[in-house]
Amino acid sequence: MTRVCRLAVRATVVVTLAASLGVAPAGASAPTTALASVVLKDAQGRTRGTAFLLDDGHTTTVEVLGAGVAPGVHALQLHPTSSCRSPFGTVAPIRSVVLPGVSAGPTKTVLSIETIGSIGLAHLTASKGLSLVLHALPDNLANVPDRYRSATGAGPDAATTATGDAGAGILCGTVKVHSFDSSLGGLTGLVPLAAPERSTAVGISHSLSRLRSRAAGPKGTDLGRADLVDQGGHPVGIVGLIANNGGGVVVSLDVHGLPPGVHGLQIHTVGACTPPDFASAGDHVVASSLPNLIVGRDGTATVFAEAVGPTVESLLSGDGAAVVVQRDADNAANIPDRYTADGATTAGPDAQTKLSGDAGPGIACGRLRMVPDAERYVDAVSNDLLGRTPTPTESTSWQLAVKRHGRAAFVRSIATSTEALGQLVDQYYSRILRTTPTAARRASWVAYLHRPKSTLEHLSSQLLGSDALYRAVGSTPTNFIVVATTQQVQREPTPPELAIRLRELALGRSRATVAAEIAASPEARALQIDDAYYFALGADATLAQDAYWLGRFAAGDDVRAVNQQLFASPAYYDQAVAPATVDLSVLTGLIQP
Repeated sequence: MTRVCRLAVRATVVVTLAASLGVAPAGASAPTTALASVVLKDAQGRTRGTAFLLDDGHTTTVEVLGAGVAPGVHALQLHPTSSCRSPFGTVAPIRSVVLPGVSAGPTKTVLSIETIGSIGLAHLTASKGLSLVLHALPDNLANVPDRYRSATGAGPDAATTATGDAGAGILCGTVKVHSFDSSLGGLTGLVPLAAPERSTAVGISHSLSRLRSRAAGPKGTDLGRADLVDQGGHPVGIVGLIANNGGGVVVSLDVHGLPPGVHGLQIHTVGACTPPDFASAGDHVVASSLPNLIVGRDGTATVFAEAVGPTVESLLSGDGAAVVVQRDADNAANIPDRYTADGATTAGPDAQTKLSGDAGPGIACGRLRMVPDAERYVDAVSNDLLGRTPTPTESTSWQLAVKRHGRAAFVRSIATSTEALGQLVDQYYSRILRTTPTAARRASWVAYLHRPKSTLEHLSSQLLGSDALYRAVGSTPTNFIVVATTQQVQREPTPPELAIRLRELALGRSRATVAAEIAASPEARALQIDDAYYFALGADATLAQDAYWLGRFAAGDDVRAVNQQLFASPAYYDQAVAPATVDLSVLTGLIQP
């Protein structure tokens, strides 16, 4: 297993999930936050996957990683029992909670990271035991049109309403809730302090973007993008399709300004998006199978997931293709044989359902297109420094900036922006204090980082020396020194080191000063340099590179200078524009019993 993969798993909760923790405005009550983890096992008791759910009172992020799952879309449902005795899912699911379905491709690997509206996890886990079940079939969400009739009449019957006809459970795990330190605003008891995240640790989605093969096929056919617009022509998000070595695609989606609720997400056969219903996009590509999109109350949703479907190359050929968000949920043609459509001679789904999933007209659409090298590069820099894909307007402007002024000037302009510095402040608060700063505190630190002589080591030492962290570790000097050391050099202090640091504190040195000394050590700085090289290039710095940068640090630079040079380097550019395929089969080794 590569180091990047190990970082991905270790950072999943802290970076991808805990980064969404919010701090309520002054005078407001903080939302109730709950974090749950699940080990998914099959009927024989074999570990087949893991899942995490983080609910901050506003949104819920759901992460699922699994192996050995039959290709296709599968329902993911919460059941009001902690029991996972086979057969799974015999207790009816909680239908007031709609979780995103998951999709397995030809490699039988499940990877799904989605952010939806809050499901009230804290309330659910406080009142009853819960299990998470991955089912054999997709949840049709009771989207059975009235043209279908069963023994009880038209439309969905009681069984469909209660279960979504999701079939038998194939994986199950008890939902284990983890506690949060209310004074610190962060999670406790999940990530050992002896193994903190690296300062530049990457989330699993970012790591996957690094798992590329340079034998991806013809350039341009490995990566597709659709810029979504709504019925009024307003931009509402971006969808990316990345080739999967094992077949199918990996879908990355980030949307805003859409109606709350469950919407079908489909690939259509024509690359044309004419409002208001986007019928110009043609029929649904039946061979594709994407999970439904669950939009929260704020109109946003994010998805990173494997999907069954044709290759990116085939979608970009001929008339092209379009990605369409539908008005209604896609029932995935999951209409049991107890239903018969009006005028049909056979039971089960009719031709209309098989073609459309009864998802209604489109409400947003984007033509799938190839992504040229210049766009790939500015996308990579934006994702690494800002944590997001640029808007179409930004992308065009930034590509022009690179052409006119060069990569170094472009990277510097992004890295020193208020947005990028705010991201850094948030990352340090999340890593050290397990929380996010208030708006005023973030603005104060951003203003500091804009100064010529500012350093991230000062930010780190101030947070490590804060009263909030000291209280969180039990207000004991020994615990503080252990945390300050492990945060910055990735190991516990030796007995002599611990004795020296305790003596310094006893002599009146401040905790921030002690933390700053650890941060300024060659060991801590070398780890920052190595992390920067791994983050950007996927390889450790050489001894000569370490020595060069340690000299620069001694002269007043910090890891930001390393990042800026690396992101402008030819090696980084070559990686950014290389054919981008993902091999999800390597992730199966990350699932621990």
